[in-house]
Amino acid sequence: MAEIQDIKLSDKWNDLSQLKRKYTDIAETCSEYTIPSVFTEKSFKAGDKYDQKIVNGYMSKLINNLIGKLVLTILPSNQTFFKLSASKKDLSELSDGDKAKEDEINKMLASFETEVIKEINRMQFRATLFRALKIAMITGDCLIERTGDNTFREFTLKNYCIRRDNSGTILELIIKEKIDINALPDGIEVPSDKQDTKEPLDLYTYVRLEDGKYIQTQSIDDNLVGKEVTFKDISEKYMSIRWNRNSDEDYGRGFVEEHISTIKSLNAGLEIIEKTGYSSSKIVFCVDPTGLTDFDDFLDAENGTAISGRGSDISVVTADKSKDLSILASQVDTFKKELSEIYLVGSSAVRDAERVTAKEIQMLAQELEVGHGGLHTGLATDIQEPLIKSVLKNMNIKMDSSIDIVITSGIEALGRSSQLQKINNFMNELGTLGQIVGSDKVIGSLNIPNIINSILVNSGVAGNDFLYTEMEANAIKEQAKKEELARQMLESSANSLGNATPQLLEQGATNG
Repeated sequence: MAEIQDIKLSDKWNDLSQLKRKYTDIAETCSEYTIPSVFTEKSFKAGDKYDQKIVNGYMSKLINNLIGKLVLTILPSNQTFFKLSASKKDLSELSDGDKAKEDEINKMLASFETEVIKEINRMQFRATLFRALKIAMITGDCLIERTGDNTFREFTLKNYCIRRDNSGTILELIIKEKIDINALPDGIEVPSDKQDTKEPLDLYTYVRLEDGKYIQTQSIDDNLVGKEVTFKDISEKYMSIRWNRNSDEDYGRGFVEEHISTIKSLNAGLEIIEKTGYSSSKIVFCVDPTGLTDFDDFLDAENGTAISGRGSDISVVTADKSKDLSILASQVDTFKKELSEIYLVGSSAVRDAERVTAKEIQMLAQELEVGHGGLHTGLATDIQEPLIKSVLKNMNIKMDSSIDIVITSGIEALGRSSQLQKINNFMNELGTLGQIVGSDKVIGSLNIPNIINSILVNSGVAGNDFLYTEMEANAIKEQAKKEELARQMLESSANSLGNATPQLLEQGATNG
């Protein structure tokens, strides 16, 4: 690969921009027919005429509804959506087999989870995620950058270019942004020939994969500025969100693109109804010039007064389009119903409440997964895990390679909930069977410890805090046996003493 000093980033930008032309054309069309402000390649200036193609905000309502549901399932409020955990083998190695150390490790990981959630809430990432998902739904692709102060900002296709391999790995990423000379990030010095300019500067940020690591450089125009930055995983700095992925394409395809023909037809139908309705509502009177009615008398007549003339001399010009409009309105309603079902309007009935239950969120995630072919899983993979890793790094929390990030919201939680429901159904059936054949026969056939383990695992709680190890369980049994034996001996001694007491009293009386 050529040295970065030999690469003009402006040329690199122009080359990659040509390759994304078809994607930006599609993105602009999809935005024009849904939410025009989301994407446009033209820069609006004072005095420019705003030409809007849509005639109402129906698609905006549908998109915001679906994005709201996605944000709720990806980052559920008032809930931890991930867990830091290690396998039993790794946990044993980390603690050297010491149970007390294992408990301390689990408590420490739980405290990290809480701190990460607090940090995400502090950064107000949900607002950024909402905007980014809206961009991705309409244009197919969006880029989120984590800035130095651990806040986030989103970019549309007009601000960045990406090149990937067939597996989706990012090979090159370049961001172009216009920035005022007084707003340059810390550590970037203005080139000498640009220090007196009053025009915004073109700041290029170029990230490339080289020898298994990502290297980031920046330039103003073609003058390298700042320091070279290296990171192992690009998700530490950038989240690339693709709505729909094709293995041979560098950019994602939007959800709006899949239904653009229906959206255009709906828009056209609404436009015709609107214009025809305006035309039909116009009232124009025609007066027969050869008739008996005086035109001036007709114009000057007040409401309810009588004038000399003949009623047939005056007629009203009408455009009787009610039948045609009713047919078109029926078709428009069909388009609306189809799009409402696609965008899940009115489904799942998630309550507008301060605390939405985990079950509601899980069922909503299932609906998104089934209705949109793995959409939730793909977006969660692009967003949740990179977000957690980014926050952990920013908090200077270094995780051992044996510690895994396990997503516990959405489909993953739904799978556990489904399994737990199956266990409950199974136990209910066994209860019914026990009433017929006897509970002793049923209980004798069950492996109780395994059942308890399955319930704990699928409840999403850590079994280490609830279950005894086999050694501990045996020790407790032995202790219980000793206590029972001691109790029996005490009772036996008490009984012997009780039986001997009358004889001793009688002997004492005789001696007395």
